[in-house]
Amino acid sequence: MTTVNHWTPDDIPDQTGRTALITGASSGIGLETARALARHGARVILAGRSQTRLDQAAQTVRATAPGARTNTLVLDLADLSCVRDAATRIAETETVDLLFNNAGVMNLPERRTTRDGLEMTVGTNHLGHFAFDALLWPAVLRSPAPRVVTVSAIAARWPIGRLDDLMSEKNYRAMGAYAKSKRANIVYTLELARRTADTPVTALAVHPGSAMTGLQQHAPAP
Repeated sequence: MTTVNHWTPDDIPDQTGRTALITGASSGIGLETARALARHGARVILAGRSQTRLDQAAQTVRATAPGARTNTLVLDLADLSCVRDAATRIAETETVDLLFNNAGVMNLPERRTTRDGLEMTVGTNHLGHFAFDALLWPAVLRSPAPRVVTVSAIAARWPIGRLDDLMSEKNYRAMGAYAKSKRANIVYTLELARRTADTPVTALAVHPGSAMTGLQQHAPAP
């Protein structure tokens, strides 16, 4: 058995020369990921829905890591047209060494839909990322050792309701929809790992633990 000592961001190896693209990077776990990687030399592309908030996040990263190289990318995962435009820009011009599928929504009090008519939680957390990854894949393959990290959650173990009602059209439960999306994240990652087993790509799914971020804005106070 291997004993794992307490890990901190100080243990991140040198990332100089690598580019990390992080969705949901204007706040929460995404912003902390960007700050940590920038401190270790990575260039970071912060992706999110609001250019104003992305600019603020980029300033925060540079304040944490003076001299950090940052870029921003407007990306609304609930709008597949925006996903296509953003991914195409990256696929044509960039090399992405670290791709973090981090953005998400949770516990929406009523059923909402994306611009394309998909249930908002599954549409954003899984399908938007799935489309984004597929379209920017050429940028990932340019890296000699790319990693694709998808932020799932322990909620993936929760009851998800009927599999024939993925869009929750027959029965919407806020956390049921979230559980569906997080389980889909894991299924996607496992299949991506299988398909890239003989390539340099590493596909990982993570449960980051509980953290008070904007994701909890619709949750009860406790």
